[in-house]
Amino acid sequence: MPYAEVNDIRVYYEEAGAGEPLLLLHGALGAVDPAVTSGWFALLPALAGRYRTFSVETRGHGRTDNPAGELSYKQFGEDVAAFIERLELGPVHLAGFSDGATIGLVLGMTRPELLRSLVAVGANYRIDEHLREGMALFDAEMLERESPEFASELARRHDAHHHLGYWRELVGQVRENVAREMVWTEDDLRRIPTPTLLVMGEGDFALSLGQMLEMRRSIPNAEMLILNHAGRDGLDNHRVQSTRPEAVGPVMLEFLARQGGADGPRA
Repeated sequence: MPYAEVNDIRVYYEEAGAGEPLLLLHGALGAVDPAVTSGWFALLPALAGRYRTFSVETRGHGRTDNPAGELSYKQFGEDVAAFIERLELGPVHLAGFSDGATIGLVLGMTRPELLRSLVAVGANYRIDEHLREGMALFDAEMLERESPEFASELARRHDAHHHLGYWRELVGQVRENVAREMVWTEDDLRRIPTPTLLVMGEGDFALSLGQMLEMRRSIPNAEMLILNHAGRDGLDNHRVQSTRPEAVGPVMLEFLARQGGADGPRA
């Protein structure tokens, strides 16, 4: 299995396709796993048909370790930057979902020379009441009590690669990171020069339309895609790259092609 030695961790990743490099980042509590419906697997065949894709497990998730025992967006950004440099990939296209999309924004603010383009699905840059309500779901005891099947799935994704009960620690680390570090401003967003495609589903449980419009207005080279009727509930409307790949995929591919082309073989 491929790993990259990055900073103080070993980052697990999977590679597919050929062409310009495209990094795919999952969301909080996600992993590189076809069974994880909030990832990029629904779009991977189309993306790998045109790009050299790297599906990356971020610090503390899945098979990627985290000796620090805490998470921070600063560290996530440094890890992804080091991954790009270690594999000599830059500048890359980067597509992130949820927390992975926020990591993409961090790279745009801090290391824009490493990015050719950014696709951000369900990204947040600040905490508002909408996100605060969504983050209430990040409670291990509540998940075990009210969503035991999801709790068991989190244990399957993460415990086998760390230790029994690790998923509970990860839930707490994610919640603390968001509360502590998601405090950027519109002025911070204006520092992102990277061409950016912002994507959300109407009714997203974690991202408000108001915050989406703020990002669209503030990021200088931003475009926006909002999908109506993206799913059955707020969670489905959050992971639209998975629930509505037939709508997100063509727009995403057209956007990526305009930022440098797709030189790899077409599916």
